Amino acid sequence: MRPSAQSDRSFTQSAKKHRSLSLKESELKYRKLPESSSRSLKRHSQAVSGVISIVAPTITAFGLALMGVQDDWIAITALVSLTGFLFRLYQSNEQFRNSVTTVWSQVTSVISSAITALQPVFDAFSQYFGQIAAELAPQFAETMNVMVTSLATLKPAFADLGAAIAELGPTFAQLGTTL
Repeated sequence: MRPSAQSDRSFTQSAKKHRSLSLKESELKYRKLPESSSRSLKRHSQAVSGVISIVAPTITAFGLALMGVQDDWIAITALVSLTGFLFRLYQSNEQFRNSVTTVWSQVTSVISSAITALQPVFDAFSQYFGQIAAELAPQFAETMNVMVTSLATLKPAFADLGAAIAELGPTFAQLGTTL
């Protein structure tokens, strides 16, 4: 009986060892799965964006032809083609991407410097127009009061005019049927 218990124990230990090894192997496989699927997804999305950037000018030309754009469709299609080409170049060429990034940072730096240099001018205009608005505010308020009073006075005249036009409606309808 003793050898059988010992063989059962060794079988159980062997099964546990095998199970733990296969769990570790399957864990490694499943850990690699998201990496491989994300790489695959990235590769396929890049392929789709490449196809779109190639096909977009043709779709644009077809759409413009359907809309009846006759004069400028070549220029618009060329612009879409150039944009698609630059997009693909930016996606695939690291040197071009670095150049674009450098140029963009320089452009934003120049614009920021120009805005900073012109800020005193903007502040002066703002202050000047603020003073003008403060001086003209009472006149605008008075003008608004005159307009409200005038409209209140003219309201009965507009009501009479509306009634006169309403009376002419059947006359024009009758005239339309006789013609």
